[in-house]
Amino acid sequence: MSESLVPEAFVVAKANPRTRRAESLASRWTGYRRVAQRRVSIVVVTFYREAMMARTVRSCFAQRAIDRSALEIIVVDGSPEATARSAVDQLRDEAARVGVDLRFVHEPRPGISHSRNAGVKAASA
Repeated sequence: MSESLVPEAFVVAKANPRTRRAESLASRWTGYRRVAQRRVSIVVVTFYREAMMARTVRSCFAQRAIDRSALEIIVVDGSPEATARSAVDQLRDEAARVGVDLRFVHEPRPGISHSRNAGVKAASA
């Protein structure tokens, strides 16, 4: 993982080891600290719901609170015919335009657990 500098003010809570509860930190500016940049993987599982999947992926594209270059979206299609492949192919240009890595995984075995596990296996974060 690479590191970058972020303002200390973004650190809003920390765990108190004595009480095991999150405590609010002061929101005043205290300088910079070094943190590791993380990749975020979003797994979207679909089963014959291409329009809803496309709307969900576009909603992920619109996120502003995260660096989009650190975001990857994995669409897992659990239908035997891989019906979402064409919808994901249409979304690839939009994903490239906003700087998001979009991937397609077909899981032919029935059951949402197989699809979720396939998505987790394909994730790089």
